[in-house]
Amino acid sequence: MRTLNPTKPPKFPNTQISYESPNQDTSSAALCREAGRAATRWPGARSDRTIATTDRSWRRGRAIESPEIADVREGEALDWKRLEEYLRANIPSLDGAMTPLQFPGGSANLTYLLRFADTELVLRRPPFGVVAPGAHDMRREFRVLSRLWRLFDRAPQAYVFCDDHDVVGSDFVVMERRHGDVVRDELPTSMVGLPEIGRRLGFALIDAMAELHLLDPADAALGALGRPEGFAARQVAGWRTRWELVRPTDGPPLMDELPERLSTSVPAPTRVSIVHNDLKLDNCQFAPGNPTGLRRSSIGT
Repeated sequence: MRTLNPTKPPKFPNTQISYESPNQDTSSAALCREAGRAATRWPGARSDRTIATTDRSWRRGRAIESPEIADVREGEALDWKRLEEYLRANIPSLDGAMTPLQFPGGSANLTYLLRFADTELVLRRPPFGVVAPGAHDMRREFRVLSRLWRLFDRAPQAYVFCDDHDVVGSDFVVMERRHGDVVRDELPTSMVGLPEIGRRLGFALIDAMAELHLLDPADAALGALGRPEGFAARQVAGWRTRWELVRPTDGPPLMDELPERLSTSVPAPTRVSIVHNDLKLDNCQFAPGNPTGLRRSSIGT
């Protein structure tokens, strides 16, 4: 089991605690961007602001709202008593009773909002059931998010990683919560009617990812993260393996042929970057009313 120990006062407006690994190089901390700059968060750590739903009404200049957080879905409750005991033992200054809620959006990891008085934390764990090899790697997620935020202020800070399955039944990560508007099928109310909204959102997303790609992973103590040699070939091999694990008996033959075709054209590596493996608008948060203010993006390494 790995946890982090508090070493400094809070840095974030939406949390009251801040942690660093005792073995982590902190020399790059000064490179954190100015506090007012837009910053991103990990999937599921979504705002309790309301966002638009599936009606295409934004094209006519209005948006329909629905909450980003909800009660925990049936069958997805955790052992709240055991979890609360664990968090209080490993994160100081948690006042008040714990109130668990859930971010119902998304279809990958399960993501919960944990409220302790004025402090809000986000917990992520794999889905229940069989998990494909290498998928939903909480240890890896923690490794990235406990370091990347020092150089890339759109990434949230991860506080705790736990691999004791007696707590919630799986590995899990606890991180800070960030707030912002999420763009799904509809525009958030704060953006309806803004000029060139699609273009501005698109460029904000691309600019943020370009900034991420230009970072040197070694500067964030992530130089050994991804075994860059042979990365593309491993992706193709991984796709093949995952398809073979779930292929139905009547699966399309093209899905069996595609890995063979891809493997013959794998490009040679040029430089090492941190890449986003789930890049889309609804994995991002934006400053309300500001389509260029990208606050957070789900970082898939």
